[in-house]
Amino acid sequence: MINIAIQNSTHDMTSGASHSLISMAKEIKKEGKYNPIIILPESGELEKKLNENDIECYVINDYRKDMWSTGLDTLQSYHAIKIYTKLVLSPIRVRNYMKEIKNILINKNIKLVHINMLTCGLVGQVAIKMGIPVVWHIREYLEEDIGAKILWPRKRLRIINQSKRLIAISEGVKSKFQKILTPPIDVIYNGIDFSPNEIMQHEILTNDVVKVAIFGRISEKKGQFELAQAMEKLYDKKNLDYELLIYGGIQEFNYFEKIQEFVKLHGAENRIYYKGMTSHSIEVMKKIDILGICSNQEAFGRVTVEGQIAGCLVIGANSGGTKELINDGVTGYKYVTHNIDNLSNVIWDAIQNREMSNKIATAGQSYAIEHFSARKNAEEIMNLYDELLA
Repeated sequence: MINIAIQNSTHDMTSGASHSLISMAKEIKKEGKYNPIIILPESGELEKKLNENDIECYVINDYRKDMWSTGLDTLQSYHAIKIYTKLVLSPIRVRNYMKEIKNILINKNIKLVHINMLTCGLVGQVAIKMGIPVVWHIREYLEEDIGAKILWPRKRLRIINQSKRLIAISEGVKSKFQKILTPPIDVIYNGIDFSPNEIMQHEILTNDVVKVAIFGRISEKKGQFELAQAMEKLYDKKNLDYELLIYGGIQEFNYFEKIQEFVKLHGAENRIYYKGMTSHSIEVMKKIDILGICSNQEAFGRVTVEGQIAGCLVIGANSGGTKELINDGVTGYKYVTHNIDNLSNVIWDAIQNREMSNKIATAGQSYAIEHFSARKNAEEIMNLYDELLA
């Protein structure tokens, strides 16, 4: 098999990129032509998952994704940047990391390097110096979706522009980065790893209580508060009996407290529930009628596709990757981003037209199964590898 190295900037399973990495690596290895070898910044849940799937990985101790990117909140503090630069980005440390990476690439006879996110890139930088072709996967908008920014962008963009090919996970992501990056960009949508047992006819809106859910890290960019407001509006004005289930790890505690205060203010403790994180999204979604996608700007929308596969009626903001995944009135419904009145009206119309909503949910399920499987994603990526290594 031909060895390829894939770098990921996270070590946990909180990001969609980590889930996509596992699905992609499993399918690539299953094919038998390419052997994916993963390079991680730390030990953690992602390393454990890779080991469970017999996928080789290396951890570069103390190497932080922050050497390549950082959160926008960090950039607001000049003092923090000075400390950050001195302690984290010292030339000696960087040289040591690069030496360790180079040894891995040589010893494992790596023929191609695949960088799995824009928020990391040191492995790509080393590979370019060694003359190894690099593919760079763009899985984020950065500022718009994950609130991050590349450090020293001119220098970093010069490195990325030496890639042989870029992969964008949506047309929206491609549209943003083709203005500043020069290599050809292929759009390859993410793939979801699901079993036949997870596919079932899912009749929705059959009970008096409408079950609605939203998944994702608790962050203003994910829009949980907007969905809570829309549902309470329907409770107040239409006397709708509903349950809203919020799944996800808490990233912004102030935002989480804002939601909690809203729930208490409206006496909605028996309608709006925080359920924490789940690693079985599709299984949970099978019990849901409506899935809300209220993000400011999804780069792709893994949860959108999972909801469609589970047979939910997906209602999403008309922005980013979400608007590419939902054919309005055919495979789901769209609403005007950040417009709570419009969101509540779309939800209400869907509830009032239950037969049509079931047909749309079924159409969405069929579409997602056909277009967004992990197998299809891996095949398109391997075709790209074949082209670059021909």
